[in-house]
Amino acid sequence: FAFPDAVKQILRRRQIRPHWMFVLDSLLSRAVRVALAVLGPEEETEEVPPRSEEEPQSKQQETISRLPGEPEKTPPTPVVQLGLLRAETDRLRDVLAEKERECQALVQQALERIHRETGTCTLAPEPPAALTVDQGLVQWLQGLNVDSGTIQMLLNHSFTLHILLTCATRDDLIYTRIRGGMVCRIWRAILAQRSGSTPVTPGQQEAE
Repeated sequence: FAFPDAVKQILRRRQIRPHWMFVLDSLLSRAVRVALAVLGPEEETEEVPPRSEEEPQSKQQETISRLPGEPEKTPPTPVVQLGLLRAETDRLRDVLAEKERECQALVQQALERIHRETGTCTLAPEPPAALTVDQGLVQWLQGLNVDSGTIQMLLNHSFTLHILLTCATRDDLIYTRIRGGMVCRIWRAILAQRSGSTPVTPGQQEAE
């Protein structure tokens, strides 16, 4: 901007006429405007980098002003994440082991209670065996000269005289595991009795 003034002073020293000074002044003004138009973009491009360098600093200052005294939060690294997962897995494993111990304790208590109840039922007094004995069956077998062991075996399998004479089969007698001779003797007597008109009942056996 000082260039036109310097040229004007030089022209005055040369004693140039006023109307020429006016023309030269107009030309100098145009030349200055053209020079500014040419040199203006270069000056702007030269001034831009300092501004771009200042922007990160201003952003850092804004970040510091937004979070005074607080560390910058960054996502954990894969190693840190793996460590956290292992710690959580160990914690869950401990919880599972504790629950398993509790379940085992409950099962043990339930088994002990069942054993106590079973023992109580086993120790309960049973009805006398004489009440379930079919005296008619005993007398009928004794009449066939059947030994006491075979008689007791049939009684243990809940045979009665009526069942023996009407429903029992030879396989049923074999199933009781009595001796083969006793099986044949009892089975022949059963067949002989069944060949009659009516089966023998305890009352009829006593009458005979």
